[in-house]
Amino acid sequence: MASAIRKYSHFVSISLASLAAFAPSAHAAITSDVTIQVLDQLDVFGSANLKRSTESPVNFVDLNSVATTTLKSCQNGRLGLTCLDGQLARNWPVPKTLTAPPTSSNKDSGKVLFSCEDDALALDVKGGACTSLTVDVKGHVWIAARKSSNSHNLIELIRKAGTSCNTTTEGNPLSGKVKGVTLSNTDSAEYCYNIRRTGRPLLLDISAFDGELASSYRGPGILGVESRKTVVFFPSDGSAVVEIGAGKNDWNLLGGEQVYSAALLQREDPATPSIVYTYGLITTSTGRVMWKNMADTLVAKQVANVNSTVSSFTIDASTGVASFPRGTTACETGSTANFFEIRASDTTGRLFFSNRNYCKLFVASPMFDGTTNGIATLSDPEIPPSLASPFKPEGISVSPGIAVDLAKCGVLGCDYIKDGTDFGGDNTYAAARMIDVTLAPNSPAGLIVFQIKNIPDCRYLTTPPPECTPETVKLVAGKGMYLNVTPMLPQQIKDLFDSSGKKPFGLPPMYISPRYKAQAQNDHYFDALFGVTDPKVVFRKSFTAQFDVGDSNLAGQKLGCGAFSKDGQGNLTGQAFQLWDITTVVSERFTSVGGPNNVVLDIQDDPSTPLVNEFYSGEHVDMLANKDCFNPTSGAGTRWSMYSFNLQLADGAAGYSYAAPRTYLGNLLYSLMDDLSDTQTRLACANVDAVGNDPFVAGAAPPLNSSTCSSLASSLLNARDKLNKCVIAATDPKTSALDQNCQAFDSQIKGYRSSVNSLTPTGADPANRVGELISRTDVIYHVFKDHFLNAPLSQ
Repeated sequence: MASAIRKYSHFVSISLASLAAFAPSAHAAITSDVTIQVLDQLDVFGSANLKRSTESPVNFVDLNSVATTTLKSCQNGRLGLTCLDGQLARNWPVPKTLTAPPTSSNKDSGKVLFSCEDDALALDVKGGACTSLTVDVKGHVWIAARKSSNSHNLIELIRKAGTSCNTTTEGNPLSGKVKGVTLSNTDSAEYCYNIRRTGRPLLLDISAFDGELASSYRGPGILGVESRKTVVFFPSDGSAVVEIGAGKNDWNLLGGEQVYSAALLQREDPATPSIVYTYGLITTSTGRVMWKNMADTLVAKQVANVNSTVSSFTIDASTGVASFPRGTTACETGSTANFFEIRASDTTGRLFFSNRNYCKLFVASPMFDGTTNGIATLSDPEIPPSLASPFKPEGISVSPGIAVDLAKCGVLGCDYIKDGTDFGGDNTYAAARMIDVTLAPNSPAGLIVFQIKNIPDCRYLTTPPPECTPETVKLVAGKGMYLNVTPMLPQQIKDLFDSSGKKPFGLPPMYISPRYKAQAQNDHYFDALFGVTDPKVVFRKSFTAQFDVGDSNLAGQKLGCGAFSKDGQGNLTGQAFQLWDITTVVSERFTSVGGPNNVVLDIQDDPSTPLVNEFYSGEHVDMLANKDCFNPTSGAGTRWSMYSFNLQLADGAAGYSYAAPRTYLGNLLYSLMDDLSDTQTRLACANVDAVGNDPFVAGAAPPLNSSTCSSLASSLLNARDKLNKCVIAATDPKTSALDQNCQAFDSQIKGYRSSVNSLTPTGADPANRVGELISRTDVIYHVFKDHFLNAPLSQ
């Protein structure tokens, strides 16, 4: 994952003269209006143990540990945590967290992906075939491989898309054998390999550099340390290897000092954001941290010492060098040489350092000199408690997004973004939480959640930012303007998908409906959580997705729940009905009703006439998720995709005027009921979804059989009739909204929901269409009961 960062206001500029008065400060708020992703995850590994933190400050939990004691390097990514264990690549799709240190009875060795000693790779197994491993944002595994005593390779391994390796794009197949003996219980048959670089010196530490910021340097690639003295960059496009710095001349090494690990860091020029500075950082064999600007040829300068005997974090006022206290007692009492690793977050900008023999981890943020555009010193020092012997940190993995184990989000629920300070006061609710998640039998449970901030609603901005290209807004006669969010997503997320723009591997246009818009109080910018699941995750039923939008760890402010909002005594406040925090969800994998052309079935484009079938590409449009007014937003969850918040009801279209609340909400109910009926008929009672990542199979059985569909259609038709009579009565000033017609709709829609909730799919239902019927019904009932019936005729 990219070792880079920019766009954050805590990268303040200072001069060295001001260091004497320097005092560490809290992380500053993000102030940029550029769309960014703000979550990251820290994994630290010892030779036999794994620890993880998804929080700031760092708060470690123990993960399952392998039964061996040879972990060398690890990297988390979209397919879970992958480590080099001796000469085996092991993977944990969802490493389980433990409430206590691992014991012999709860260790989990994960899944062996392949062996570095595979006969097809033809590596030097006597010397140790692999020296390091990393995983890029797409999930491709990279290994630093020993070809001979003085020749080394960089090899990329890709999980094949079909039944055999595409030798042009994926490479050659592994043999699955070591010295002619077939390995058991591995995924070797699923992998293809490509030798990307040959004849290189000993390569000892590698990390992936990708995502949005890679384009500001030399594109995506692999960063490596060769022969303990040279830092190199291997561009993914196959262009010439870039030497970032070598030996004493570049890294300012002392005596026999060596380079142990490296990271790249980026920042935008505060005055000219188009100018991006790239910095190389290393740790040395003595624990010094050095940096150099890639734009000049100056010798590296020291910024920190992570092996210091100081008693507390200090900064030298004349040099800016920050010293971290390693402690007085080493946890490694043998003669093993110490090891120091550095990694950087491209999300928060923080730097992470490990001191192996003193069981220490250090965290800090860089501060920059406004005159030289160099790194002046470090701020926000964090020294988590000692990792405690025998946990000696062999290395660090920093990755964008946070991993969530869906299997732990059942009846008791799971908090995945912790509670912060709530708008208007503190509370005890997590910023984001899931409850009652149900997965299909044998479904994987892996999920990575990304938090996106500052998405511009290009439809409502007087001066749109550069992200608002012509493809971001689609005007449809009679419907209004749809917002296509896909082009504005951070590159970190785009890089998880291919360039096809279609399921199962592409990222199609994802629309925000004309019914909803970004809140005016946020200057028409909104935020979202984007969740990427294991490709074969299958949900069942409907879960509750809670978002405390007023929490500082989420949005930091809120509108409330419209006319249903209550004061401290529980009385309705009578505020305007449109002051309501809207949350919507749109899937990148499964199509939906209500799109610009209202097409749900994907049809392969004819390459010779690419525009002919464009109309028939299934559309991905959001659906309203609010089903309650918990704190204030409790959403109906069907699957994980993109949940957008900081939205509100839009006005201006015919029948959707803020001046007529009950008419507006009545029309909204009509629209939601039409979408429910459409979902039932065209998605749950038809075959439109691919199973997992398999191609669409024509003629397969739909999720629900014909008799069930016929019964549900009749029930929904009756409900629609009752709603029509209710809305007519409720919008007539001479008639009470609580007449028998509204009571009849209340009963009818609850009956329909009860019927759907008892269903089990009779055909394949990878998109959880049955659960979607439940979710849409819950949303309708909430709008009807808590908003429509409480709304005045006018305001």
